Amino acid sequence: MRFKALTQYSEKLRRVSSRNVKIDIIIDFLRKLKKNEAAIAVTYISGKIMQGKINMAWKGLNELYGIRSQPTRTPELLEVNTYLERASQARGRDKVEVLFPLFKRLTKPERKHLIALIAGEAQQGAGEGLVKIAIARFFGLSDNEIEKAYLQKPDVAGLFNLLRERGMAGVKGLRVQIFSPVKPMLAQISESLDEIFADNDDFALEYKLDGIRIQVHRRGDRVRLFSRHLKDISDHFPDLVDMAKQLPIDRFILDGEAIGTDEKGRVVPFQILARRTTRKKDISAMQQRVPVLPRFFDALYVDDEDLTRLFVLDYAGAGARYNVVD
Repeated sequence: MRFKALTQYSEKLRRVSSRNVKIDIIIDFLRKLKKNEAAIAVTYISGKIMQGKINMAWKGLNELYGIRSQPTRTPELLEVNTYLERASQARGRDKVEVLFPLFKRLTKPERKHLIALIAGEAQQGAGEGLVKIAIARFFGLSDNEIEKAYLQKPDVAGLFNLLRERGMAGVKGLRVQIFSPVKPMLAQISESLDEIFADNDDFALEYKLDGIRIQVHRRGDRVRLFSRHLKDISDHFPDLVDMAKQLPIDRFILDGEAIGTDEKGRVVPFQILARRTTRKKDISAMQQRVPVLPRFFDALYVDDEDLTRLFVLDYAGAGARYNVVD
């Protein structure tokens, strides 16, 4: 598939508001994919790039958008990905130089869309969640089946390829594994308590402390921490790593939040706690300045038993959590 076609599909998604129509558009897109480009294409239609981020400043992206194009046959998705991979390995101004030949071959709408993908700001009204549903419909999976598969393999591009190559057998063979982060269940926004009462017969309320989502994996003396975006943040929280090693079970995956506190034990604002996830130097000093306490609410895996099968029963995920907008 050429990048022009991807841009056109994204524009189709942007123009419609119906969720079902969007899903139909994505399914049509999936039908057109070749095997060697599928992972790239599914990632792009989800509004992302394979490299995650290539850390380009807006000044460089604006320069690329404004160059004089020499429209030729628009590049294939595989070519675009190759250029982006090279750019992700380059530094500073070199990123612009690497991408310059690619952008010369793109029309303005194509350049605009590629910049949006690079910046993580593709405004098409369809992201990973909708693509996941389209994949389920494409392969004839139920909502429960795709949710369970996605929980264990939180990668829509990888799921698509797995289903394409192995069908349901590949999905049924998925297992939660220590040190392979599980997609976290996130809260949904509700406008009022009345809405929650209308959607749920049985639920509980709890205070929401402003912390950082953590997923703690341990096997023996090895411990890794992952963020809500599945990034390894172990090096930023050596105190939590040490704490996990003290627990009486040595094989587990726990889901929860890290709460920052001050010298009097009071919860600090998220903006202060977030500094611990960005600090690359003097981590021990920051650890003393902003100590953290773990607050776990789910055990996903304990002593070689996958506990997620006990609660992945519902399309919304493991039950439903709500943040109420005041």
